[in-house]
Amino acid sequence: MSVFNEALEWEDHAEQIDVGRNVMAANSGAAAADDRLDLNTGKGWSEMDLFDLAITVRMKNSIEFIAIFLGRSRREVRDKIAELKQSGELGRLIERIEAFLAIDCGHL
Repeated sequence: MSVFNEALEWEDHAEQIDVGRNVMAANSGAAAADDRLDLNTGKGWSEMDLFDLAITVRMKNSIEFIAIFLGRSRREVRDKIAELKQSGELGRLIERIEAFLAIDCGHL
């Protein structure tokens, strides 16, 4: 096989790969975005992560914003919020934040 023929075959293969990528991109929607991996996706939640989550929930930030801010997937953020709400921990975290803000703001 000549180099020219190999190049033509490679071009055909490359076009097929591009078509496959375009199809995958078109088929990926909100579900894929929910599971998009980020810097901290899959890592455990530290106490600071939980406080940051509670602060952003208290501020009524969007799931998208919170996920980007924490470096996690949207699904992971939604799941953690649901878990903390069910256990009552989210409310307790927000109360601690509000108490801290009340004390801190009182010194201004």
